[in-house]
Amino acid sequence: MKKIGSHGSKSISELLREMEEKYNLSDPLREAALKERWNAIMGPLISNHTQNLKFKEGKLSIFIDNAPLKAELSMRLEEIKNLINTELGADTVREVYIR
Repeated sequence: MKKIGSHGSKSISELLREMEEKYNLSDPLREAALKERWNAIMGPLISNHTQNLKFKEGKLSIFIDNAPLKAELSMRLEEIKNLINTELGADTVREVYIR
């Protein structure tokens, strides 16, 4: 374990980033952030029909309970990806699936 002191000290954000990498927390943290902001990103209509979100290795699966809405969202995958990446940071989501 590295000693943190006045020489060679690390910021809290650096330590958190190292822990995120060491314990493979990136996907769970991003999924939690996405779920927390989903209503703000997509709006209440889509949010109310979203049953679940799953995020793993850059792939987002969105589970929708309304067939017409599911069809509409399936045609807007690139737009959804761009909205999410704008909110959470570039290249967070590489692929979007509507289920």
